[in-house]
Amino acid sequence: MNNLRPSQLAGSLFTKVQQQVLGLLFSYPENSFYQNEIIAFADMGKGSVVRELRKLKFANLIVQTRVGNQLHYQANANSIIFAELCSVVNKTLGREELIRSAVESLSNVVDQAFIYGDFVNGREKVDDTISVILVSDRLTPGSASKVFSPVEEAIGVKIDFTILDKNQYAERITRKQSFISQVMAQPKLWLTEKSGK
Repeated sequence: MNNLRPSQLAGSLFTKVQQQVLGLLFSYPENSFYQNEIIAFADMGKGSVVRELRKLKFANLIVQTRVGNQLHYQANANSIIFAELCSVVNKTLGREELIRSAVESLSNVVDQAFIYGDFVNGREKVDDTISVILVSDRLTPGSASKVFSPVEEAIGVKIDFTILDKNQYAERITRKQSFISQVMAQPKLWLTEKSGK
């Protein structure tokens, strides 16, 4: 599981430690995570993460259980703002993970996939789309739309995807075709292990 990539909006709503803790717990509300797992995921000081967990528990936003010697935490589905908080987290913090999960569901037909553009650069605006390249010889636009549609609804942002077959992709890179050259020169967020690096 990767450290979360927050949006500018998330930065104005939550502190850095809140972004990581809320992002993990409310992106996966059906799962519980033990304290050291949350600290490792957040990649921040133990003290700040523990303080945040205590605050969230006190506000009844998360529940704490003890399993042996370990403390486990989970989003509290009985909180009065549970659904709203899940929605806010998905729209501001969990977008990358939701897109990654959608692409993983296509792993039998997608060879390479990555996000590029303002989302990766951190310069996105409210009405921006998230741009994705999918390299596949078998994926149809209809199949991709079907997978991305619920993600778009959850995050409130349109996903603009381009499908290239493997030959098209390789040929355009070799010939330094304008569009693909510009894309490849930018920072990219790989969604598959086959990054071609």
